[in-house]
Amino acid sequence: MNSREIFFQKVGENNEATKNFKESFNRELDEFQKKTLELLTQIQSWFEGSAITAKTDRKAINDTIEPSKVNYVVSLFLRNGEKTLSIDPEGLRFAGGITGSLTVKIINMSRAPNTQTFNLHMRDRALRAQGVPEQYEGWVIVTSNHAGRVVEEFNEENFFAKIESFA
Repeated sequence: MNSREIFFQKVGENNEATKNFKESFNRELDEFQKKTLELLTQIQSWFEGSAITAKTDRKAINDTIEPSKVNYVVSLFLRNGEKTLSIDPEGLRFAGGITGSLTVKIINMSRAPNTQTFNLHMRDRALRAQGVPEQYEGWVIVTSNHAGRVVEEFNEENFFAKIESFA
């Protein structure tokens, strides 16, 4: 094979790799949008019949494939008197093998500190490398402290324990 043939072979291989990457990204984006909607619908249902008000919206996340393209993912805003809790999409494909991330932010001006944040990760592959059981393959609650990351399985019990300052 001469240099020209090798060059065009690489062009073809790179074009195929780019196509596969875009298809993979779009599948993960679709899944993130769907799973986030399901998760936030579930969380919103936990507050039905209470004095807490809920409102959904859509937030834009960056598209690493086509920067001019805007992708929207559902978000949730809860209000309990003067206290607020928001769950907003952060994005896709983070370092360490995190497929998707949501940021949970609680603002309670009557507490110090008045702002609390943590994340919900969809498929955090870095956890497997740290010996975290396979049961955490879905959504997990992730907080950071002086010792590093703390990871808990996402479920109703753990979620309500984590948002105690919103009560």
